[in-house]
Amino acid sequence: PSAPPESLNEFFLSSAYKYAQMLILMGQKEAAVSAYDAALRAKMERHVRRQILSEKAELLVALAEKAEPSKRKAYYDQIQKICEEILWVQDIWFGKAIVYMAHTNLIEGNVDKAMDMVEDYWPQLKAIDDALREARKEGEDLLKISPMAECRFLLGVMMQNEAERLMADGKGDREKIVALLAGKKMPGKPGDTRERRSAGALQHLYTVFVSYPFTSWAPEAGIRARKIQELLASMGVDIKIKVDPNQMKEVEKAQFSEAKALFNQQQYAEAAESYVRVLNLFPEGEAAISALSDLATCYVEQKEELYADAVVGHIAERFCRHPELMAKAGDQILRLAIYFKEEKQMPDKSDRAYSLFFDNFQGHPRMAAMLYSFGEREFSARNYPKALEYFQQAQTYTNSPLSVDALSRIAACHNALSNTVEEIKVLDEYIKRLGTLDSPGFAVVSARYRQAYAYLRMGEKYTGSAVNRFNELVKMLSDEKNPYQKTPEEKEAASAILAGSLFYRGQCYAQLSRAGTDAEKYRQLAIDSFETVANKFPASEFAPNALSQIATLYTIMEKTEEAQRALDTLQKNHPDSAEAKNARFLMAMNLLKLGRRQQAVEMFKQMFSSEGGKFSETQIMTAGVKLSEAGEYEIALDAFSRILASTKDRTLREPALLNRGKAFLELNRPADGIKDLEALVKEYPNSGYLIEAGFLLSKAYTGAALDEPDAGKREEAYTKAIAILNKVKKYEKSVAGRMKLDLGVADLWEKQASAEIKFGSPEKARQHKNEAIATYQSVVLLADPANPEARPLLEDAYAGSIRLMVEQEAWEDALEDCDKYLEQFPRGKWVNEIRSARSKCKLHVKTAGGGKIEEAAPAAPAPQNAVPASTNAPAPQATKQDSTAAGQAPQPATSPEPTSDNEHK
Repeated sequence: PSAPPESLNEFFLSSAYKYAQMLILMGQKEAAVSAYDAALRAKMERHVRRQILSEKAELLVALAEKAEPSKRKAYYDQIQKICEEILWVQDIWFGKAIVYMAHTNLIEGNVDKAMDMVEDYWPQLKAIDDALREARKEGEDLLKISPMAECRFLLGVMMQNEAERLMADGKGDREKIVALLAGKKMPGKPGDTRERRSAGALQHLYTVFVSYPFTSWAPEAGIRARKIQELLASMGVDIKIKVDPNQMKEVEKAQFSEAKALFNQQQYAEAAESYVRVLNLFPEGEAAISALSDLATCYVEQKEELYADAVVGHIAERFCRHPELMAKAGDQILRLAIYFKEEKQMPDKSDRAYSLFFDNFQGHPRMAAMLYSFGEREFSARNYPKALEYFQQAQTYTNSPLSVDALSRIAACHNALSNTVEEIKVLDEYIKRLGTLDSPGFAVVSARYRQAYAYLRMGEKYTGSAVNRFNELVKMLSDEKNPYQKTPEEKEAASAILAGSLFYRGQCYAQLSRAGTDAEKYRQLAIDSFETVANKFPASEFAPNALSQIATLYTIMEKTEEAQRALDTLQKNHPDSAEAKNARFLMAMNLLKLGRRQQAVEMFKQMFSSEGGKFSETQIMTAGVKLSEAGEYEIALDAFSRILASTKDRTLREPALLNRGKAFLELNRPADGIKDLEALVKEYPNSGYLIEAGFLLSKAYTGAALDEPDAGKREEAYTKAIAILNKVKKYEKSVAGRMKLDLGVADLWEKQASAEIKFGSPEKARQHKNEAIATYQSVVLLADPANPEARPLLEDAYAGSIRLMVEQEAWEDALEDCDKYLEQFPRGKWVNEIRSARSKCKLHVKTAGGGKIEEAAPAAPAPQNAVPASTNAPAPQATKQDSTAAGQAPQPATSPEPTSDNEHK
């Protein structure tokens, strides 16, 4: 190929050379050789050409070393040709050429020839190295390209290999082996008792490792030197090599920097290989921790996830108790956790890294903050038990300001879990801890407010405690100069808490008025408190409810004008509030809560009568649902009946039929309940309430059959009960829902068996029990124990099946299921009952033997995916697209509850 045009010569040379370097970085060495050949076609100064030739020869040596023996000659010929050109001038590249020729001899196994070549040119090589060292003193560090590094490396490798060959024979001369590895003994100077030796493999390799740390030979030289020291120690030869600690730090830095460079270039395979070599030499220290973190990243990028897991675990286990490196190691674990989650979308791997941090780095400076952060994450996800665990750990770090905040969040978790007693205890501790701070701030007010409200939730027994605490808050915040509202935001929050304290104090007084003693006094105190809210805080969220409460209390006191005046004020000042729109309904509900049932009934009847025409059907529907939830089914019937009599709107008729049917069943009027529920199923076969209606109908049919003496009518009722469950099952999509339906079928078989026993048909009873067992077993066989929603239902299926098997004396089958249950649910809710049954089964199997369940005879339509259903099997919730149709029209507003505070940071 011809040289490039003169005008493009410099550009051509620069481009070809840079391209060769890029190919080397990409690991494409053959292509890099071709790029060097292209560069050599350009015109250049002699020293530039010698450098390019030398770099090409170095590549050829590396390629020859990895090539098959039959293909090496082509590389050797090129190397020989290059070296012949380079050897005419004694400079750095001259020394490199000597090393390349020696290296090729070593590859071919010509050890003696290689060593002779190095020894022959040793003076020239040393002269070049000395010149480079002098240049280093003047600020130009070129030792990285000194031929002496590779030369001494080759000598060390050759001596080591020869020593190992002699040892492998088993007949090698010990003195010769030691001389190869550690050098020959040399006479010392007069009076010097120290042992002196010539340079052996150990000395050559250690020199490369320490004196030429930036060369590519240094890492392997260090590994080989350590291996030789161990080998000599096993032979009883103790060779001590003294190295300046500062020099060793430079060596360590140099070694890691080479690996880091590869990592930064995203050459992850090469970087991982380099890091492993260096970490074997320097397994401790800050640099090692950073290197291990990079190594884990390299493995992830190469999809070697198991190796990555091992490295992350190694960081945690090796450094978690190191007094100086623990913090650095913990930081790297956290860095990797973020990298796994945010960059690689590996949440499981990220969670594992965080778990390693939490389990191993209890003394880490960031531990409290991380625990608190994870607690907040779980709290936001409403996983309150897990959030509680994190916050409880965070509060133990009393040196962290987050310890106090964690107490607040612990109380919030207990609140969310309805653990009111624990919430009060923790808030008490929180308030005490706030008192120890120089400036506790508004958090004290918020905490006292939450604690007072917690006492209110505890019920009438603790109403006195609640009212005392609300009184303290009212007194504390009524003083405008109180120290808890230093900023405009705090002043606004204090005003809201004062309004809330007055409102809840009024509720407390209203509750105390039910006790009988001093009733009028407490009612008046309640009214005074509510009026303060309405008058001083008219824009407060509590004001509408306060007016509603005033009207209720005046109604109880038979002060009609005052009650009407409160309602008029409510309608005038808060026309858009839920209280204004549902004033009569809310008054009636308040009367119920205050024990004035008769007055409440009269008000509800007026609401549901023709006089109640001003109330919308949605409001009446809501009232009926709320009354049902309060157990007032008799009054609720009036609401549902009015809906059914006044509208054809499906969104209202469906929930009205369902809820009226349910109310009839609760009032022990099964015939009326069945009529409504059958109408729902018939009129709306695709209703969202079909599943719940099916459960209720099944229950109603079964209830009617329990006391039916006629066998035919009993059979008909149970057949209808099972049929309706099988019918609605096709609409249930969730695994847990289908399991509940199948458990319902099993429960029906059990009830039918009980009825047959009652009316003297033991054989039929036995047959129905076997049907129930078959249904339970279908659940056991098909359910996935790993599904958290299915597990409790699977437990019930095991319990029901085992109980019936014991009754049927199918001891072997029962024993087998007992063992399965105890294996899957070692701490299950039925564990005591199952262990008792197991003991009984073992005894019978051992003494009487046998016991297999009979095949169940075909009867009514069998369920397809059976599921457990004890007598108390829970019915699934109704599903409905339209919330209004579900009887969930706008509900009466309740006053906001205190929320957890998080002000103190």
